[in-house]
Amino acid sequence: MFTFVHVTEINLFTMTDYKEEQTNEIEALESIYPEEFEILETEPHHKFKITVKSEESEPYAVMPIEAAEIILNFEYTSTYPDEPPVMEVIPVDNIEDEDLEELRMQLQEQCQENLGMVMVFTLVSYSLEWLTNHMEKIARMAKEELERKKLELEELER
Repeated sequence: MFTFVHVTEINLFTMTDYKEEQTNEIEALESIYPEEFEILETEPHHKFKITVKSEESEPYAVMPIEAAEIILNFEYTSTYPDEPPVMEVIPVDNIEDEDLEELRMQLQEQCQENLGMVMVFTLVSYSLEWLTNHMEKIARMAKEELERKKLELEELER
């Protein structure tokens, strides 16, 4: 019986730690992403979204690209960060849902690598980098296609 009481005390302490870690992370995220962050629910667990927009290409770039935008929905679990948050990736602008499958898989890997630590900032940062790289890759492919067509046209003119 003594062991049972002891285990219960540890569980209550751990639950408090989870809630405190979650609250601290929410406060940090609100500070880091004042415009992009929105709390959707607070009970039973925090549910929130963060809008992520890729960085636009330089204005002098040969193939300018428009920014892509996604929304990351998160919901903490009772034992987050010892288990990953419930996460949803939603395309908003200039990107298709099919394009995001790779990102979703990589975010799941990031979750596993970061278990035990608050990870939403890491996931958002990873998403921003992935989204920007993805859009740059699309711009490079478009530029290569344009150059290929230009060469074909030059060949026809000869």
